[in-house]
Amino acid sequence: MCALISAVNLIGVKIAARTGARLPMAVGQLLMGTGALLLLLTGSHTSLWVPVLLLVPVGLGGGLAVPSLTAALLENIDGARAGTAAALLNTFRQVGSCLAVAAFGALITDRTAFLGGLHLNLVISGVMLLVTAAAT
Repeated sequence: MCALISAVNLIGVKIAARTGARLPMAVGQLLMGTGALLLLLTGSHTSLWVPVLLLVPVGLGGGLAVPSLTAALLENIDGARAGTAAALLNTFRQVGSCLAVAAFGALITDRTAFLGGLHLNLVISGVMLLVTAAAT
C-alpha cells in the first residue's frame, strides 16, 4: 500500500495538472473507501494475500487524493501565504491521523472482539471516504 502511494503520487500530480484537482481527489477517495469496505470480506482464517490485494485500491486512492488536495489548496491561495497554508493542511492531516489511530485503536483493544472492532473501523472509514468523495 505504501509503495503504491509513493508511486501514484507522481502520477496523481500529472493527472491533476491535466484535469484539475477535483477528479483525482474524488476518484482517490472513492478507491480508498471501496478498498476499506472490501476489506470487510476478510476474516480470521483469510489468507494473508487477500488483505494484501485488497489494500491495492487504498494505496492507489491515497496516491491520487493527497497530492491533489495539496494542489487544490495551493492553486487557490495567495503565493505569499502558500507556506502557511501548506503547513496548516499538513498539521490538520497529522492531527486527524493521530486522532483516528487513537479512536480506531480503542475499538480493537479487546482481543476477544478484535475482528468486530476492525470491521467497525473499516465501515466507519469506508463510509466517511465515500461521503467525502461525493462531496468533492
